[in-house]
Amino acid sequence: MKTLFCTLGLAIIIGLGALWLHATPPPQTSTTTPKAMDKSASALLAPTISPTVGTPSVTPSTVVVDTQTTVTVTISITPPPISNGVNLVRIGAAGTQPTILGVMHDDGMNGDQAAGDNIYSLRIPFTMSVAGSLQLSASAAFQGLLKRVSSSTSLLYAYATQPPLPPDPGAVGLGALAGIDLDHDGVRDDVQRYIVLTYPGSDKLQSALTQAARAVLDKVQDSSNGTLSSIHTLQVLYAADCLDVSTSTPSAQLIATLQSTILNTRDRIAAYVAADNQGTFFTYRLPSSDAQRVARCLIDPTTLPN
Repeated sequence: MKTLFCTLGLAIIIGLGALWLHATPPPQTSTTTPKAMDKSASALLAPTISPTVGTPSVTPSTVVVDTQTTVTVTISITPPPISNGVNLVRIGAAGTQPTILGVMHDDGMNGDQAAGDNIYSLRIPFTMSVAGSLQLSASAAFQGLLKRVSSSTSLLYAYATQPPLPPDPGAVGLGALAGIDLDHDGVRDDVQRYIVLTYPGSDKLQSALTQAARAVLDKVQDSSNGTLSSIHTLQVLYAADCLDVSTSTPSAQLIATLQSTILNTRDRIAAYVAADNQGTFFTYRLPSSDAQRVARCLIDPTTLPN
């Protein structure tokens, strides 16, 4: 009898153990290491913005030694940086820290053509004591990025005397998309000669047309970048506003003639059309007064003699 009870008890224990083994799922073995999981989490938290910072435009890009000249520096930046986050800096010798010259704004003030158009500007006086050049750059801070983003550099040139008109580049100037700019003023030499020789009696008209020429030339050069192409289109419209307050000749007529001079090869025409076909959205606000039109001039026409 005692043997029977022991046998039944052992059978019950074995049966319950088998039932427990069947009902308990096997332990799962993770193939993801803690380090890999941390990397995935970091990727989710990493900033996704990819800023587009253009090249500074310097107007005028040449000054005369020992002559104070007010220079307007503009640059296109998207998305908007943090408030007061764009510095204009002077690049010094190798191994030295850049010098901050001022804060660039997109508020329609101090040389800025219009508020909220992603074009940041600063109007600043320069006096250079010796002939040569200095490098200017913009440095922008963005929400979510630990490091500032710096633009490429542009040059401001100083000459002992005002440089003469550059020579006609002829057929050589047709070879490359950018053409030839021997005096480094940001305008192709053939276009610069066209403006000065066609409108010799008006500094105001020459200044506004030079502003328009730079915008059209930049649009050709940046035709593959939708953001920059739309901003350069906006700059052409600002130059038209400047022309409207600088001369009685219709700005549309002046810019159309200027464009035919600039787009003088198949490659340049194709690049300009490609820029127009980017289809990037931008907002243009029609100026409501001459004061607003003057504000869209990179060089104030009221300071020019004729």
